[in-house]
Amino acid sequence: VGYAYPWPTNGTLRFAGYTKPANAESVTYSGVADDNITFQNYNQTDGYDLCWFKTTTEYNNRTTGDAIEVTLSHALAWLTFNIKGQGTEGWKINSIVLNDIASVGTGVCHGDGADAAQWTCSEYNTDMTLLSSTLILTADFVDIENGAKNFVVIPQTLNAGNQTENARTQHTLTINYSFPVGDPDEDANWKSDTRTVNLDLTANYDGTENEWKSGVHYTYNLTFKATEILVAPSYGDWATASQDITVE
Repeated sequence: VGYAYPWPTNGTLRFAGYTKPANAESVTYSGVADDNITFQNYNQTDGYDLCWFKTTTEYNNRTTGDAIEVTLSHALAWLTFNIKGQGTEGWKINSIVLNDIASVGTGVCHGDGADAAQWTCSEYNTDMTLLSSTLILTADFVDIENGAKNFVVIPQTLNAGNQTENARTQHTLTINYSFPVGDPDEDANWKSDTRTVNLDLTANYDGTENEWKSGVHYTYNLTFKATEILVAPSYGDWATASQDITVE
């Protein structure tokens, strides 16, 4: 990288590559055998879109000088969270934390497209702050990071520990919010409370696994009601996916 190399006078070249993360020391390139690239014990970096391209065919463009065209595939999953109020407009969302996800794993990349990177994770103990400043609920969905949309995570099984409902921590959202008590047109007192909701996928794009997969963009739409918080996910390829969540 950063240097120009001439084409060889004889023979051909094949290429494979990946984007270089900030913590590059945790990434190893396993070579072109079986068209696999392996990211060993990769530690995800906030907002970093880890990508790769598989091994190309053989080239020697010495006479033409043509560039080698490659297509990068996404090795991670992309999460977007939108929130709105329903009968709770004007309430304040103080913080949202994504609990107990895996932030370290080993990925073996093969092929291309969605789910082409297979990841193995062992520890689910990382919390990710999604919102840390006050957000006022409106009747329309608002991106909780005001358009940043930088929640890129290692693909992983949701609730990998099969935790029971009353002890569930893995892949949950903890939402702290404030609401007015008394006449909102007067000097209402504000009370705060916390709710926890699960992020399970009810109908994955292939109809089977409850997991975030590589190359897929999952959008969670949170609807915050006065009675309960409901989560309804939807998802698709890297370009589109959504999940509805109702908070009551």
